[in-house]
Amino acid sequence: MFNKEMARMKKRIYALILAVSFVFCCMALPISAERVPTLTIESKKVKIGGEVEVALSIDGNPGIAGIVAELKYDKTAMTLVSMNAKADFGGTFVGDASQGSGFSWVSAADIKTDGVFATFKFRINDDATPGKYGIELEIGDGNTSNSAGDDVKFSVVNGSLSVIKFIPGDINDDEKVNVKDLVAFAQYLAKWDVKVNELALDVNCDGKVNVKDIVRLAQYLAGWDVSIGEPEWNGMTKLKGYESIDFGGRTFIIASRNDGQGYDTTPEVWVETITNDSYNDSVFERNKLMNELYNCTIEVDENGQNGYAADFASGGGKYIASTMQYGMPFTQPGYYNILSLDIDFTKSWWDQNYINDLSYDGKLYSIIGDFARKAMECTWVITFNKTVYENSGIQDDIYQLVRDKKWTMDKMLEMNQKALRDVNNDQKYDIGSAEDSDIIGFASSEFSYRAFFVGCGERYVTKNESGKFVNALSLGKGSEVVDKIITLANDYSYQTAGYEAYQNAFKANKVLFIGEVLNVLKLVSDTENLEIGVVPFPLYDENQSRYYVHVNNHLPAYGIPTSFADTQIIADFWTLFAAHSKYTVREAFVNSCKYVWTSDEDNGEMIDIILDSRIYDPGYNWNFADNFEGYLNTMVESGRNQYATVVERAYSSINEKIKAYEQRVEALSGNGWAFALNPDGKSYSVSMCVSMDSEIVIPDTYNGMPVTGIGRQAFWNCMSLKTVTIPSSVTSIGDSAFSGCSSLTSITIPSSVTSIDYDAFGGCSGLTSITIPSSVKSIGNQAFRHCSGLKNITVEKGNKYYHSAGNCLIETASKTLIVGCKNSVIPDDGSVTSIGDGAFEYCKDLTSITIPNSVMSVGHSAFYSCRSLTGITIPDSVTSIGNYAFGYCTSLINITVPDGVTSIGHKAFSKTTYYNDEANWTDGVLYVGNHLIEAKSDKIVANYIVKTGTKCVANYAFMDCRNIISITIPDSVTSIGNGVFRGCTSLANVTFGKNSQLASIGDYAFDRCSSLESITIPNGVTSIGDYAFYDCISLTSITIPNGVTSIGDRAVAYCYKLETITFKGTEEQWNAITKGTNWDSGAGQSTSDRKYKLVFEK
Repeated sequence: MFNKEMARMKKRIYALILAVSFVFCCMALPISAERVPTLTIESKKVKIGGEVEVALSIDGNPGIAGIVAELKYDKTAMTLVSMNAKADFGGTFVGDASQGSGFSWVSAADIKTDGVFATFKFRINDDATPGKYGIELEIGDGNTSNSAGDDVKFSVVNGSLSVIKFIPGDINDDEKVNVKDLVAFAQYLAKWDVKVNELALDVNCDGKVNVKDIVRLAQYLAGWDVSIGEPEWNGMTKLKGYESIDFGGRTFIIASRNDGQGYDTTPEVWVETITNDSYNDSVFERNKLMNELYNCTIEVDENGQNGYAADFASGGGKYIASTMQYGMPFTQPGYYNILSLDIDFTKSWWDQNYINDLSYDGKLYSIIGDFARKAMECTWVITFNKTVYENSGIQDDIYQLVRDKKWTMDKMLEMNQKALRDVNNDQKYDIGSAEDSDIIGFASSEFSYRAFFVGCGERYVTKNESGKFVNALSLGKGSEVVDKIITLANDYSYQTAGYEAYQNAFKANKVLFIGEVLNVLKLVSDTENLEIGVVPFPLYDENQSRYYVHVNNHLPAYGIPTSFADTQIIADFWTLFAAHSKYTVREAFVNSCKYVWTSDEDNGEMIDIILDSRIYDPGYNWNFADNFEGYLNTMVESGRNQYATVVERAYSSINEKIKAYEQRVEALSGNGWAFALNPDGKSYSVSMCVSMDSEIVIPDTYNGMPVTGIGRQAFWNCMSLKTVTIPSSVTSIGDSAFSGCSSLTSITIPSSVTSIDYDAFGGCSGLTSITIPSSVKSIGNQAFRHCSGLKNITVEKGNKYYHSAGNCLIETASKTLIVGCKNSVIPDDGSVTSIGDGAFEYCKDLTSITIPNSVMSVGHSAFYSCRSLTGITIPDSVTSIGNYAFGYCTSLINITVPDGVTSIGHKAFSKTTYYNDEANWTDGVLYVGNHLIEAKSDKIVANYIVKTGTKCVANYAFMDCRNIISITIPDSVTSIGNGVFRGCTSLANVTFGKNSQLASIGDYAFDRCSSLESITIPNGVTSIGDYAFYDCISLTSITIPNGVTSIGDRAVAYCYKLETITFKGTEEQWNAITKGTNWDSGAGQSTSDRKYKLVFEK
């Protein structure tokens, strides 16, 4: 049968050659005597049941136009699966493994290529016996020929398959899988001369042999639930062991949070539609998979904390989770200890570092997966510019340094110095603007200092052998690490700069390294021809055993409420949610890092190292050591290591916060109460009550001593609490003591109480009345904020500090209305001159209010979210209106603001009906009366002239309007608020009128106006705020009038090109000006003298 087929193939070959020979008059080349034409079949090893591809190669090819051949092999041991010719040879290949093992190839002209001619895939039968099986190439006489029809003689070297029987993971081939295999594998990877079964090395069956295989083997030997010798689950099918799960069409709702400052947890859970951004779309795909595989729907209640709180308090069980920003623990009544649930947290899709670092005494009240978007995006890394790296003559392979754990602080300093170039030959080094910057080794903000500190293995808080949190500042080598950071940061090759400055310089190939979060890869990746890499922050030295990667505290975490009672469904849902998230959300992020934002397999490996090396420190992530941050920055920037003094200052604060957390956890796992001995040693305070009871009576004694205080957050978020009895022994109610007790309807404050601190009853939306006793001497800011249900407010007679009138709580001495309600009538007898921060916040039933002519200021969020308020007339007496003062008053149509107002806060009228009406906007700008409130960045014209007669420009009015080039400010404007032009990166010209009435320039007013080159401040200005011209990297001159009495912190910091400050006064007047901390730090560094010139003009 085969011989007849061979003959037919030969005739077809000759016929084709004859037909084309008139066109291609090609002659066969003579065969070199030195190179014998050879056909070689590859030999390989393969396991029983496995597949292998074998190559047929040609060497010494004199030129051929046809081959007819057959493979001979043991068909009882192996099966031919496929055969394919290589494209390099062209021609026509005829062969079908399903029809037999013969094949033919023909070309119209002679082909003289050497190399792999064809490949043949074999599958080893499951019942094959281990041994060597030959593969022979049978070629009949005349079956290899050239285009002239002449025979071409080939020598044939046959191959074989060595079929091996082995146990997955049996690296040393002793038919056992144990620690000896782990040792042999490690030796093999270290390139020792060790005998191994090479087929057993691919433990995870991903087609590669690398460190992932030895990790998988180690996990297997340690008893982890992982497989060896079979491909890893890819997340696209049902999870093994959960094939029978069907949630029956159930909808799982997760409440998200949005703080209004850009920290929104919604994208962790849900996106609405596909956007062609693979990373963003991965959340959509994850939710779709959950629906298709397990018959359930995932929904998010966006910023739905009000609905969540009501459901929580009623025990409704509507929500399966809530998200908390900054990864804070849900250590409040009504949340599961996550580790008590029937969830296997050893699985790879959970963030093991989060669990290990933040669990306390075997308890953890919040969780994130290894897939958490913000936790990945907010991971600190070193990003490097490959062009600068190569041009610096650095010989080291930085990726290999990381792998070998030789990437150290000293090595980084060495590279920084090699990269340093004085481009302008001005004998100085500075980042300047992107076009004229010198080439710098490292640039970042001051926030990178903590990433270096953590990267060197230092912690603020760690755990002892008992699993308890302890203060870590004095346990390690903190002082030595600070020395290293000071040495690095005070070298010429290191520059501290604003975000835009160092990112622009990096994109312009002017910086070798920048320190930033991983999300920076996305921010800089759109730059043409920019080649970037990423590595972790460096080790302290080569003795450090691992990398430690710092994570910002912006990450969200999930808390699971006990009101969702079915713990089996909880366990199933969160296991599946996390498992599929790893293979969708995390995979998309890593792939974006590897193939979208960069294009380097090494970067992908680095991302894995970085994400696996993250640490979560309660000292930072939960703000236990928040005061240490400022101290660290000061030490590095001043170049003075005062570590011992700093630790002494920060130590007690950290210990107090650790103690408070311990008490909360102990209360949750105990009888629900915790008490703290007061400094006098003779009394106690309630430090924690985490009861789910609706009625609570606070005891008047503990351990035979009186209970005199209710501590900070003592009853925080006890959402089931309806009534509480406070004993007459209590004298103080601490910060947030009852905050979030949304079901609390009544409370009697005894006449013994003298102080009620900040946010003490914040969010007690069920509270309808309050009575302040005559004994109270102090009430903290926003003590009753968000008490939307309040109807009656009373202060007992005889109180010297507070009084009530018209259902308003008023601080007598300052004449500040600190709490109002829907029934309030503000007295017009002159007893109120200011409406305090949050006074009427969330008074949802307030429909109207008259502000009397005695009021001069309306505080931040004073009427925030008073959604029934339809109109407001602000009297002529008012001069300032705070941030969000009337924000989200969604029914507010009519607004009258007098000309006398000199300060209007950020978003003061945001989301009101007036604000939302496009008819009230002109050229993308909103005015209320003679006040400019806000500009829309996508609609503002490039050269804008503020309307004549405008009195005030509200805080942040033009922030991030990046297309505005020039602004003309009329004489009538008296104040430029905080952040008015912040981030207006194209703003180059600011023009004031000759008779300008401007009196003040607010904080951050021109921050990051990177195109602004010069400015003359009008004569009437008396104050220049903090960060007013911060990071104005093109600013060369500024003229300051002699009436200025104060210049704020960092007012002109990092204005690198600043050449001249002209002061219109005497040196004595200049010296009398109050100047803030680091007000001119880095200013003028790009000038020849590395410092601006101060010129006096009388």
